Amino acid sequence: MRRSIMVLAACALAVPLVSTPATAAPLKSCGPVKMAGFPKPLAIKVKVKGLSCGDASLLWTSYISSGEALPPPLDELKATCKDGPKAARKKAAKVNRLAIVCRKGKVVTTAWALGG
Repeated sequence: MRRSIMVLAACALAVPLVSTPATAAPLKSCGPVKMAGFPKPLAIKVKVKGLSCGDASLLWTSYISSGEALPPPLDELKATCKDGPKAARKKAAKVNRLAIVCRKGKVVTTAWALGG
C-alpha cells in the first residue's frame, strides 16, 4: 500500500515537470521614436527582441523618414520589414498609423509607424 502511494505521488510530481510547454521570450517595450522638430512621434508601441531600444530607434527613424544609411545588421533587418498582422493593422489604422514588423532570425522589432 505504501509503495503504491509513493509511486502515485512520484508520478504526480513528475507529470507537471514534463508537460510544461516552452514559451517564446516576450517582446520588450521601448519608448516612442521621436525626431527633433517634428511634433508627432514617428513610431509608437515600439517593441524589440534581440535588439536594443537605441538600435530600434535608429532603424525606425531610417525606415520612416530619410532612409539614411544604417550599419549592415540593421540594414538587413530593415529590408525584411512588412505589414503586421491584420488585427494590429486595424487597431493602428484607428489612430492613423501603420503596423509594421521587421524580423530576421531571432531579432524582431514591431511598431506602429506614422503614415497611415
